[in-house]
Amino acid sequence: MKKKLSQNEELHGLIKLLSHRILFFLHLFAYGAVSLLLILIWAVSLPLAGFFYFTPFFPIFGWGFGIGFHAIIYLMFNDKVKYLSEIRKQIPIKILFIFHAWFYASINIFLLILDLTTTPGLIWSYWPLAMWGIAFAFHAYGFFTWDKSYEKEMLKFREMHPDYSEKRLKSLITSKLLGFWILLTHVTYFVLVNIIMYTTGTIYGVLLTDLLRASFGWGIFFVVHVVWFYLFTYNKTLKPVIKGLIVHIIGFVGYAVWGFYEQLIFLQEPGPGHDIFWWHIPVILWAIFIAIHALVTIRWDKIKPSALEKVKSRYAEDLEDFEFSKRANWLIFWNWSFIAHIFIYILGIILLGIEFSTYGTSLLMLVIIALGWLIGLLVHGGIYYVALKNITGFLMWTAVLHVAAYIGGSALLITINMIYSPEFLWSAIALGGWAIGLGAHLLIVFLTRQK
Repeated sequence: MKKKLSQNEELHGLIKLLSHRILFFLHLFAYGAVSLLLILIWAVSLPLAGFFYFTPFFPIFGWGFGIGFHAIIYLMFNDKVKYLSEIRKQIPIKILFIFHAWFYASINIFLLILDLTTTPGLIWSYWPLAMWGIAFAFHAYGFFTWDKSYEKEMLKFREMHPDYSEKRLKSLITSKLLGFWILLTHVTYFVLVNIIMYTTGTIYGVLLTDLLRASFGWGIFFVVHVVWFYLFTYNKTLKPVIKGLIVHIIGFVGYAVWGFYEQLIFLQEPGPGHDIFWWHIPVILWAIFIAIHALVTIRWDKIKPSALEKVKSRYAEDLEDFEFSKRANWLIFWNWSFIAHIFIYILGIILLGIEFSTYGTSLLMLVIIALGWLIGLLVHGGIYYVALKNITGFLMWTAVLHVAAYIGGSALLITINMIYSPEFLWSAIALGGWAIGLGAHLLIVFLTRQK
């Protein structure tokens, strides 16, 4: 009879690599040895430096963020610390909180030391400590109250959906609780930042219209977030695809109005390029995206079955119907958004070409913009490929996106190099350095692949 694998033996990919005992201690040794070497170099060269500052502080802390992250993974996934071992068996938000706590504490200690040793007369480290601290406080509250909130919601959902499985109820409750805490964090930031902005703006004489413009721009996203949370959490009458279209239209209308006002302000300001009217380009391109989204919504009942069939043929796991449905929705989203992106890319280059010709802008700039945008298009295509082929491993799907970005980035860097400084092939250095990182990424994928 085949022995059932333990949770530790079932680890794969990046976690398997980072939790390996030998690799962790090699990393720890390298960190300690290099840190001591840097301190030695600093001490020996101190008489020649002409100033006293502990420069190894930067690499020691910088690398230290990573070694601490690695240490937590090693301790958590090798049952070295009972508390961490219990956390890893729970929901991802609890695991992420442990990492969040490490980075919040270590980075803010780094910033505090940097502040006190470089600008002692100007204390600024409390800003990241406080502003990041808001998100960390909500994460901490969610971490410590999750079990109680989860049990409370489970009782409600069981009464509302007695025919749902435990797995489906867990998915719904997790989505609701996470959505609530993220929205509450957003509300807090929106209110607090606006209070600080208007208070300091009044002190320093910033125009009220400028403050209102900033509030309105963020406010549109805030409204979209609130509407999204309400529709997808509490509205039970509309189909999810219709809800998504409603949220999309609200965002489009809001930013179209805001963008038009910003364009009018821009035209009134002095300076080169301030006579160019550009508002219609993003509006037209986004309108095409809305139109394709509407088409998918109208034809949803014909599109969904074929996507569902593709998903069921590719997923080997024993999934429930709601899980197949969610993955089919994911596949449809990336499929049609990629199609929309291709249309927008082609039309966008045409519209920019007309605009550049009208205002006498160099078409070489259009080539650079087209190639820069192509990076995003290739990465988008990579995401669609990941969804289509059911690539779930973190290292594998990030490798697909990394390759896509490298191909697009290569074309852009080589073009810029040839246009502006063909006598010095600096792009070869940049791409060679990037290729080392890409090669390491692909090597790790190969070494951690499943047999």
